[in-house]
Amino acid sequence: MTGGPDKKSVEHLLALYIDNELAPQERAEFERMMDADPSLRAEVELQHRIDAVLRSSFDPSHIEKMADVKPVASSAGRYHKLRRVAAILFFVVSIGVAYWQIRNEFGPRKAANDPYPPYTSDARSMLAYYDEAISKGFEPGWVCSGEQFESTFRDRFGQRIVLDNLPSNVKIAGLGYAKTPTLQTVTVYAQVDGKPVLLFVDSASAVGDLNPMSESVFRHERMMGRLLIYEVSQFPTPQILDYISVVKCKRHKGE
Repeated sequence: MTGGPDKKSVEHLLALYIDNELAPQERAEFERMMDADPSLRAEVELQHRIDAVLRSSFDPSHIEKMADVKPVASSAGRYHKLRRVAAILFFVVSIGVAYWQIRNEFGPRKAANDPYPPYTSDARSMLAYYDEAISKGFEPGWVCSGEQFESTFRDRFGQRIVLDNLPSNVKIAGLGYAKTPTLQTVTVYAQVDGKPVLLFVDSASAVGDLNPMSESVFRHERMMGRLLIYEVSQFPTPQILDYISVVKCKRHKGE
C-alpha cells in the first residue's frame, strides 16, 4: 500500500477496514495512512457513526424472535402468512427509522433563531467569497454573540466553538453562510486591527478548498475536534485560530 494508493484503492481499503476484513499488517498500514490524512480519519469516524445508527435502528434478531412465537390459532397457514407480512413491515419501518436518524444526525441543520437563510449563493472559492464580502462592506449575514453564536455550531455540527481570551484588537462581527467548501460551511466575520478576517468552519470530513489564494490574501488551516477551520485574511500568520477551542456536545432534541 506504499507508493501513494489511488482514490479507488483507498475507498476499497476503507470498506474493508470498516468491515474489519483487513489482515493485521494491512490494518496497521491503513491506520498509519489515517494518522497522516485527517480527512481519511474523519471519513472512517463518519462511517462508524452511520453504522452505529443503523445497528441501533435495525436489529435482525427482532425478526428471528418473531419467528419463534407459536401460533395460538389452528389456521397455521394463515398465521405464517401474517408473520411474513409482519416481518416485511418491520423491515421497511426499520429502514425508514434508520434513514430519519441518519439524516437527523448527519444532515445539514439550521440553527435556532438563525435569521439568515442558508445556501443563498452559488458555491465559489474562499478567495472569491472573501473579496466579495469586502466589496459589500464586510457585513455578516447576522450579528450574534454568546449563546446564539455557540448554538449555531452546536446545532449544525454537534460541536461548540468557544473563543477564549481574544485580544482587544480582535472583534467578532457575526456569522454567515459561505457554501464553500461545502453546503454546511459557516463563516465567522471578524476584524483584527481593523482588517477583515473570515473563518470558514465545516466538519472534519469536508473536502477542503484547494483553489489558490492571491499574493496578498493568506489561508491558514486547523483541524479542531471534529471541525475543520480555515482562517482567511491579509495576515501571513493566523490571528484567531490560536484562541479557538472546540467542545463536543449533544444536540438538543426537538431542534
